[in-house]
Amino acid sequence: MRRLLFLRPFPVQTLKKKLSIIKPRFFCSVHSPSTSLSGIFPVRKPLHYTSFDVVKQIRSIILQDYKNSGKPCKWIKVGHGGTLDPFATGVLVIAVGSTCSQLERFLQGSKRYRATLKFGEETDTLDNTGTIVDTKPVPNISIDDIRSVLPRYMGVIEQVPPAYSAIHVNGKRAYEWARKGVAIELPKRKVRIDHIECTYCCMPIAEFSIECSGGTYIRRLLSDIVQQEWQTVGHLT
Repeated sequence: MRRLLFLRPFPVQTLKKKLSIIKPRFFCSVHSPSTSLSGIFPVRKPLHYTSFDVVKQIRSIILQDYKNSGKPCKWIKVGHGGTLDPFATGVLVIAVGSTCSQLERFLQGSKRYRATLKFGEETDTLDNTGTIVDTKPVPNISIDDIRSVLPRYMGVIEQVPPAYSAIHVNGKRAYEWARKGVAIELPKRKVRIDHIECTYCCMPIAEFSIECSGGTYIRRLLSDIVQQEWQTVGHLT
């Protein structure tokens, strides 16, 4: 799955070089030596990285830069404007220093994704990192069949977040409970689907383009659609 934003992101592998280039353009000085950098910029998250992995790497690069320049800095605040799953690639909006307080507008803002769904197999994570827990027949449907049902899922809908998600429940992330085998009931949440289109279909694979509100779980959305419309299962690949 990929998240798309209208930004030119920096590959995380070249962050050290890129950060030195963008400091004058994206960052402004503030009074505290420990937070003398602040700003917001896009980073391209690669496959298998968690969003926090990217945050840690950026923080490490900045702190090392301070150390090399002889400036005292033990810590600098770095955050991101919305989690991307490890199996997904795409844009993370990164904030440094005082601009972390502005991340809320990115968390709540609209997102655009491209996702690939495999029909007939469900995993415990609803993506390709999990273990197959259910199989059902692959429906004999065409791209037109899929497109005909998608308007039903436009607008504000309710969805239950996946068990393997970063939502806090009783002091832990939901995925931490799931890894321990503890079943947690997650409440439904309202999300908004602005656009959903099937762009390719050759069973058992279908590809989708989706624009939605922040906080939408694409793997849950597509899983719900195939269950409700064709009484089968699926997971993102």
